[in-house]
Amino acid sequence: NVKDVPWAFLDGDRPADANVNPKFSTWGQKAYDNQTLVLGKADITVSTPTFNDIEGSIKFDVQVKALYNLPDNTILHVAVIEQSVLFAGLSQAQKDLVKTNEGNFDYVLKKMLPNAAGTRFETALTKNSIRPFAGFEYYFDSNKLYDNKNDHAIVVFLQNESSKVIYQSELITGISDPSKLVTGLENAELLEKVEVYPNPADREIIIRLPGIAKQDMDIQLVDQVGKVVTKSSILEGASNKTINTQDLAAGIYILQIGSGKSGVVRKKVLVVHQD
Repeated sequence: NVKDVPWAFLDGDRPADANVNPKFSTWGQKAYDNQTLVLGKADITVSTPTFNDIEGSIKFDVQVKALYNLPDNTILHVAVIEQSVLFAGLSQAQKDLVKTNEGNFDYVLKKMLPNAAGTRFETALTKNSIRPFAGFEYYFDSNKLYDNKNDHAIVVFLQNESSKVIYQSELITGISDPSKLVTGLENAELLEKVEVYPNPADREIIIRLPGIAKQDMDIQLVDQVGKVVTKSSILEGASNKTINTQDLAAGIYILQIGSGKSGVVRKKVLVVHQD
């Protein structure tokens, strides 16, 4: 039931009077004009995406060249977006979810790669140094391919983790939908009926499929800021997996099971440790 854009941010911040009127049009133009005078601190190069039509995926690499010294808390964020989704191209069920009376939706986020936390540098990148980031992969969702066929895009930007200042950004447009899209139906059907227990969890959670996995299935446990805290997998031929949670901080996590062509299911898991 969101009827308007609730907040607008530039460089991860908004002016104090935005609490009164948060619309970008009331303060953004001046802030944007000032920002265009600031020199970018890096060059970002995105390789030409490699298409895999059978799996319905694209794969690409990113390279960063520092034009100034970049600190170790610099984060590389990568996102796949759709530049325009027309209301007329939605199914009736999807149209019923729209409460804003908008005719189209611009720059719709599809997925952050590898996740919402991004990739932290960890070590500083000195001026004129180059750092490669390889193997970003995105699988198209067959249920979210709309009428526009050539308007997917890749957004890459560098951001300071503490100050939220954006150092540089890059936009690669004109990425087409896959001409064929074959999904792993057998695993997808298993994922629809997956069980996760106990929930809330203390020492462990058990993931149980209603049948045997036809191929290896990735498992990730993600905290509230998008950081992956546990990685594992259900191996081909298995039907369950136990994940240790006793060393995790109490809180809410998202359990993601599956990836790519096998389909993905996400479940909310609450970790509560007993005294």
